[in-house]
Amino acid sequence: MIPTEAITPFQTAIRLVETWFEARGAGLVRKLSHPQNTWALCGSYRPLGGVEAQLRLPSDFPAKPARIHVGKSFFLKLPHVEHDGSLCLPDTSCPKDYEDPVTAVLLVIQNFEKQWVPMCSDPQRIQEEFQKECLSYWSNYCSAHRQSANKLLAATWTYLDLTPVTSCVEGKIVAYVKKVRKLPRNGARIIRQVITTENGDPASIASRHGWDSGTMVQGEALFVPLPNNVPWTPQTWPQDFTTLEKLVSDLTSGEVELTSWVQNMPPKKDAGSSKIKGEIRGKRKHHPVPPDSTCAHPFVVVLVQGSVPFCYQITRGPIRGQVAKCDGLSIFPIEPTRIDASWSLTRDHAPEPFRKRQQKKVLVIGCGSLGSPIVELLARAGVGTLDIVDSERFDSPNVSRHVLGLTSLERAKAEALAARLRQDTPGLQITGYQARAAEWLARVENHKEYDLVVECTGESSVRTVLSQWRPLAFGNTPVLHAWLEPYGSAAHVVLTLADDPWPASDPADDKVNAADFSGFNVRVDLPACGAGFHPYGAADAWQGAAFATERVLAVLDGQCSEATVWSWVRTKAFYDTLPVSGQVPLRAIVPLDGSRYDSVMRTRDYRSVMGAP
Repeated sequence: MIPTEAITPFQTAIRLVETWFEARGAGLVRKLSHPQNTWALCGSYRPLGGVEAQLRLPSDFPAKPARIHVGKSFFLKLPHVEHDGSLCLPDTSCPKDYEDPVTAVLLVIQNFEKQWVPMCSDPQRIQEEFQKECLSYWSNYCSAHRQSANKLLAATWTYLDLTPVTSCVEGKIVAYVKKVRKLPRNGARIIRQVITTENGDPASIASRHGWDSGTMVQGEALFVPLPNNVPWTPQTWPQDFTTLEKLVSDLTSGEVELTSWVQNMPPKKDAGSSKIKGEIRGKRKHHPVPPDSTCAHPFVVVLVQGSVPFCYQITRGPIRGQVAKCDGLSIFPIEPTRIDASWSLTRDHAPEPFRKRQQKKVLVIGCGSLGSPIVELLARAGVGTLDIVDSERFDSPNVSRHVLGLTSLERAKAEALAARLRQDTPGLQITGYQARAAEWLARVENHKEYDLVVECTGESSVRTVLSQWRPLAFGNTPVLHAWLEPYGSAAHVVLTLADDPWPASDPADDKVNAADFSGFNVRVDLPACGAGFHPYGAADAWQGAAFATERVLAVLDGQCSEATVWSWVRTKAFYDTLPVSGQVPLRAIVPLDGSRYDSVMRTRDYRSVMGAP
């Protein structure tokens, strides 16, 4: 008989903990009536004073671990306290917690008492913890500040294109303002603002990524380096304009005064030999600062510590908890979203290899089912400049295995793919050309200094044309050919050099491929002249594309400089499932062992494959 109320694994775990506490928890915890599944910890903890610590089990415990709650008053006063007063301790759920939920709860209490309490009893360790995760605390601070203050004061979203700064420099802001009927005063609110350093173009960035909706207003930003030895913790954050102004003055050795900067007045000291003051005085446009200047003319101070930005919006009028200066200036902390390529594509990891990739220029010929994911993967890997050549337009059946979809219907594949990646990928320089390879190669003006040419049309005729034009069009530039065999049974990537070029005879079928499909009609023909396709899916194409892209990046990163043949080949068991099973001759690189889902990767010497001495 099925019970009327099923007991979930979560309820079972919570009941086991309750039962254990009732039997053995005396002196450790005391059950509370509210909130549900909450116990007071019986210990007295010095960092909390007289405040009671509580153990709370979430409704989906142990999928979520037990939490210790110390109260909202300790938010940004003690490390790891969330806005709701709970502790964010390094506790994660694991499978054995379902079998032994009591031990999981006792470990949480133990971590609290033996790690967090001693740490929070030491003022120096408190500051070290705040500094270690300063960005997380700043994010929580900005979020809490936003909920408690007038929402007119800060933009809904602030996007920051951050470049390294070594000295105080000015930047630019474009903000997009919309009227919102429900809001007080004039109902105007900045929906988005984009900030760059002085050499950036925030309006172009906003337009490129589709953020330019609303009335555009321009503003100024000030980038101020914050040395790593300067603490940035809740105890040191400026809470009002006067404190922020003093911090900026100290960081710039008194050369920049925020009041003068905002009010467009000369700095308090003679500009003389001061480069930053000369820049501010000489290049700034003179804009009056009207009332409600947050929308009329935004100002933002960006403090940059290492690669981490901390921003303050400067506003007119009082803010809750602040006393405005006599000229009405207040500050509002904001958490920017970095949109520069270094952060968006690498999270600032391995900056030097990424910088080198950003300088690379690659030509990709063919952006079909194999070429389009290769192009996308190269863009997201940080290759700075991509040119794409493809003659076809996007048709509805292309949706099945192309990275584009129906929104690109009837558009040129190369142009549509370039447009999408240009909008989605920060800093990418990408151009699509609708042209046949032979036609494009014949245009002398298209011959550029590329670091690598990648041909992935899968067409013998294109490989032959490229071999003929290569000396004239690309000189010593390496050329890489990539293609899939029928049914997605294998993928091949061939790196050729000027001294080891791809033969005009195109030996792909008889020297590189894993199987000889040449005597079989393995293409699905359509009722149109010359129309048809090879039956494989997006997973096959994108698996081959990932294999090929790894090799492309290895060449660009200088990890491979010899002519090489790389192959990804499925097992004989896979070939046995094909309609032409037993008829197609298989070559030695096809693995005989393994299931139909297995495959191998082979690396072969190019000259050996070609039969060269």
